Amino acid sequence: MKRHGLCVLLVAGVLGARADTVVLKSGASISGEIVGEDAREVRLLVSRTPSGHIQTIKVIDQESVESLQRDTPEVAEEADPVVAGEAGGGKAQATAASTPALSDPAAMREAMKRADALTGGGQFEDAIQTYRAVIEGADAACEGASAEGQPASLEVLQLRDQTYSLLLIALNGRLAHQREVVDTAEDNAKDLVKDLSRVQDERETLIRESKQEEDGMRVRRLGAAHDVPASTTRLRELQERALVLENRLQAQRERADAERAGIINMESEIKVTREKARQAATAYAAAQRASHGRY
Repeated sequence: MKRHGLCVLLVAGVLGARADTVVLKSGASISGEIVGEDAREVRLLVSRTPSGHIQTIKVIDQESVESLQRDTPEVAEEADPVVAGEAGGGKAQATAASTPALSDPAAMREAMKRADALTGGGQFEDAIQTYRAVIEGADAACEGASAEGQPASLEVLQLRDQTYSLLLIALNGRLAHQREVVDTAEDNAKDLVKDLSRVQDERETLIRESKQEEDGMRVRRLGAAHDVPASTTRLRELQERALVLENRLQAQRERADAERAGIINMESEIKVTREKARQAATAYAAAQRASHGRY
């Protein structure tokens, strides 16, 4: 059975309510708020708590989508460039590149809020880059304090510790998305194999029947002379259809292979990040004990 999307619970800020609708080719429809769209998928905010802080994002493969009905198209379009960045879009890269240098706790907190909103919108790549910028800023502040013979700021150490936790949430969200992409691509490939098999069976049957007619192995019906060009046309249509299906099948397999490689890299990155998060938590705890000892 074809999977249509992934639901992920995320911590994020409050977004304005909309009533967008995704109509599937199966005839079903899903309502919510379209928070992102690219050539491969649509991201739909389908639920949240009354406070608005816990959101459920559903990722729907574009091949399953018949149409999109937007309540406020202009807002949805603003979300697109960032989401497109997950597939390598230049605008999203520019957004991440424009993150200002984080040299003080206030700037770090502001960046953390932005990353929190990006994670809530399922825009994991930009969120990950922003969290990393916060951590790099905190590391630089700690190194600067050490160079001056001063202890690192307790606030900066706390922010770094918190950011690592949020970074792990974004990384795991991205990993879950990659796994869902693989599952969807594999399901699509299975369906395409079935479609291709049906087309090939029909084509072989038509070729066999045409050959029998040519050899005079069966009696023609009145007016059957018109069947020859019809058969020829149908054979051409089947050949073109088979070619389209083969290309789509290859694309799905390549997509699944690429995401599998990404999953391996992401799992390795999460492992490394967990160790760094442990070290950051240890450093913050030690700084807290040292601070209490001074007073």
